[in-house]
Amino acid sequence: MEKYYRQTIGLPVISHSRQPLTRVRDVIIDTDKGKIVGFFVMGGSNHVVAPIDILEWNSVIMINDQEDIIEPDEVHTIREALKKDATIFKKRVYTKSGDYLGKVLDFGMNSQLYELTVIIVSKAFLSLFFWDKKIISSKDIIRIKPDRIIVKDLVQTVPMEKFQVDMASP
Repeated sequence: MEKYYRQTIGLPVISHSRQPLTRVRDVIIDTDKGKIVGFFVMGGSNHVVAPIDILEWNSVIMINDQEDIIEPDEVHTIREALKKDATIFKKRVYTKSGDYLGKVLDFGMNSQLYELTVIIVSKAFLSLFFWDKKIISSKDIIRIKPDRIIVKDLVQTVPMEKFQVDMASP
């Protein structure tokens, strides 16, 4: 099932016994592989939940208990992803030949395979006015760098008007 970044941020993290524990603060991505390696959760310091500990990801993220909320250094893949710039949201997107396509407004993730599926890109003015919205498959991403995402020159984009996506409001 496909989930979107904007739908995931703020999701409750609950225990198997349905006790509320915290909320999702951000998604951690291994930008070399396009894999979701963890979720930052709200709290006093940087705590994360690793995908291996997630029992359910739908309208909530369910884990066994509080013990599944850990420090980022405890999981090698999370630690390595954080050494790079593991963010995608609001990154600039360019084609291989240097054409600017816009910034990432949202991105889709497969909630069972924990991988990036699409990025939703748009040009903007003052982050208030958006135009030229496109959906780009993760298969068309060449590289995710700290300052930009580079996609294939002949990328097949889908205009937003032709694609129904249940995106949460900004």
